[in-house]
Amino acid sequence: MGETETETDSEIDPEALVQLLSPESKIRIVSAVLQEGRGGEIFNPSRVYEHDGVSRDAWYRYHEDLIEGGLIEQEGKVGNSPVYCLVDGPLPSALRDVAELVSRNDGE
Repeated sequence: MGETETETDSEIDPEALVQLLSPESKIRIVSAVLQEGRGGEIFNPSRVYEHDGVSRDAWYRYHEDLIEGGLIEQEGKVGNSPVYCLVDGPLPSALRDVAELVSRNDGE
């Protein structure tokens, strides 16, 4: 027997999406870390808040959410600065796919 609409909908936790992707400043941080962390690159916070629309305050306010959400992890420190990388898993890959798709569609 096939899945009912209710069973399919239960696979998506809207609160988890809201927690990971809102407010807008967090979405801008997600975009920045996807760019900075591509190819397994490590990055420090200053590389993230150099992106348009990402403030230093927003990074420090929300980076723990991205760690808890499974998007980034602290890789260590360089001097006094922590460095981060994307988690090697399906979430960064799926978010990159969505971001690239949306970016392509925006240009059409």
